[in-house]
Amino acid sequence: MFRKKEILFITITSTFLLLAYPVFGASSFSIGDKLVVDILNDLIGFILSIIGKIALLMLVVGGIYYIVSGSNPDGQLKAKKLITYAILGIILTLISFAIVELMDKFFVQP
Repeated sequence: MFRKKEILFITITSTFLLLAYPVFGASSFSIGDKLVVDILNDLIGFILSIIGKIALLMLVVGGIYYIVSGSNPDGQLKAKKLITYAILGIILTLISFAIVELMDKFFVQP
């Protein structure tokens, strides 16, 4: 299947293309009262907010696992990994949101 670098490249490229689409004339397309660009921005924001909430929930679950594991070194190691990955997930979500907002301001807003 895909490696991590390929998935990251595909994600960044597709986000760039979706937000750069108005440059190529998509800003005139509309569904009802909203432009397609606005709908895509809302969808990306919604997905990023869900990912951030899941990462925050996993951080709490990792903390509970750490407390419950007591003196069990294997349980503590698993909890530490879960907390580490949850923090990385939160950081990546915030960075992704910042990149999407930056690209939105750069390509969409006049």
